[in-house]
Amino acid sequence: MTGKSFRDHEGNLLWLSPSTEAHIREKHRLPDIAGFIADTLAQPITILRSKWERDTRIYFKPSGRYYQAVIVAWTARRIKTAHLMRTIEGGDRLWNAPDATA
Repeated sequence: MTGKSFRDHEGNLLWLSPSTEAHIREKHRLPDIAGFIADTLAQPITILRSKWERDTRIYFKPSGRYYQAVIVAWTARRIKTAHLMRTIEGGDRLWNAPDATA
């Protein structure tokens, strides 16, 4: 598989394709895409299962007044996108960090 690989907090290997990285850079204007994704996957406070796409997981991590969000197609282990969100929403909680307050 081409692109960049990342590991989440449980050691799962996830892939970011060059086209998805380009999409994130152009549409969401994140300055350090690799750092944003690595940080969010390694230290999420919660993970949701998308209510629209049941095979999609959304990792959240606080970032100032916002939340970093990384969206993953779980079966394919493929990162679909990454961006900032105002709230934690979009699905059912699969996991919470032991010390999460969100």
